[in-house]
Amino acid sequence: MKLGLSRANLASPTPIQELAIPALLSSNSVAFAAATGSGKTLAYLLPLMQKLKGEELLMGSSASSLSPASSRKVKRPRAVVMAPTRELAAQILSVLKELSHTCKLSSVGIIGGDDMGKQRRALDKCVDIVVGTPGRILKHRDDGNVFLGSVRTFVIDETDTMLEQGFQGDIAELLHPCLYASRGDQEGGVCRESAPQVVLTTATMTQAVRRLLNGEESNKQMKARSRGDNKEEGGGPTIVLPATMRVLEAA
Repeated sequence: MKLGLSRANLASPTPIQELAIPALLSSNSVAFAAATGSGKTLAYLLPLMQKLKGEELLMGSSASSLSPASSRKVKRPRAVVMAPTRELAAQILSVLKELSHTCKLSSVGIIGGDDMGKQRRALDKCVDIVVGTPGRILKHRDDGNVFLGSVRTFVIDETDTMLEQGFQGDIAELLHPCLYASRGDQEGGVCRESAPQVVLTTATMTQAVRRLLNGEESNKQMKARSRGDNKEEGGGPTIVLPATMRVLEAA
């Protein structure tokens, strides 16, 4: 990883990296805003990669029969990064591959518009990190090409754009089964003990993002159900974030 940083001419952290990286290494679910070009992608990729490698080393030392690769399984990524556009997903994947080459973490792009068969074959191998668009990842999950029960970190990048483009329902369908054991837990934002870390980034703190972070949309749906109105508002399920999510505010 150090070699990858050296190749990218990255010697010192940006302000958002100084703020976000320690918080993300603590395993807390975290949301933060960072403008384009501020180093946001590395702010979540670096701690994500460090945690995955740390997990491998821990498993490798816990029993003599376990190797560092024992935490890796076919069709079961350990991290998922979701982006709203093909271009951004491809950019994130490129940065990730540059950084992860020397530390032996594998990644694959599951991006809408690309060949499904090729993606399916890539998922048939041991993959550490999936980077893709929500709809395509959901399609592969529903087709049985990828299982998300081993995911330790979910990243929702450019959340402001995700909400503007209507990806909220797809993200909720991917995220909620991994976070919550029951509808009651989901409504309260109470995660299961083994729930993955959630990382939410946004370029701007729009009103929609603030409502999401404040739980306003999920509260609206809860009230609708209590009235006996089973029709989902807003065109689909609303993302319910962990109640313990920490929102970072840059100074």
